[in-house]
Amino acid sequence: MKFLVHWTSEEMGGAVDFRRPSSFWAESEVGRAANLAGSVGEYGIAIEERLDALYREHPEEFVSGRDRLVKDLRAAGDREEADRIKKLRRPSVAAWLINRTALSSPEPLEEFAEASRRLEEAQGRALEGQEEAVAEWRTAAARERDANAAVIEAAAGLARDAGRSVNPRALEL
Repeated sequence: MKFLVHWTSEEMGGAVDFRRPSSFWAESEVGRAANLAGSVGEYGIAIEERLDALYREHPEEFVSGRDRLVKDLRAAGDREEADRIKKLRRPSVAAWLINRTALSSPEPLEEFAEASRRLEEAQGRALEGQEEAVAEWRTAAARERDANAAVIEAAAGLARDAGRSVNPRALEL
């Protein structure tokens, strides 16, 4: 499963959500690229690939890349899709790091999402008063911290590979 970071002030209050698979975004308002029959065709796949490439770029290059994609879509006659993509906002450095991780090595994010889900479940059982749940909660919290560290390590490595230095605060998740 491939993940993408996406957020808007209107949809998520500026929060980052990396747990939605890219297929969700391909069918959403922002990433919709369907043919007249309603299925994602070659055109939709090409747009999804270009959006993936756009979100791999450093935030400094995002706007120019987005504008090139918009220009190409308008030249192809898809004004509606171009208008939607023109509304995409430049990601923060933290979102860019998560995007690069999601697109290049999604395993750490998948593990983090699973660890977070397990922690939430353990917390729920602990709050219900289940006796063994407190120990499970501590174990799940430790696993989530380890998974978080793996995401940070992967993101930092990808930033270095892209020739970018990253402020350590941008890596705090």
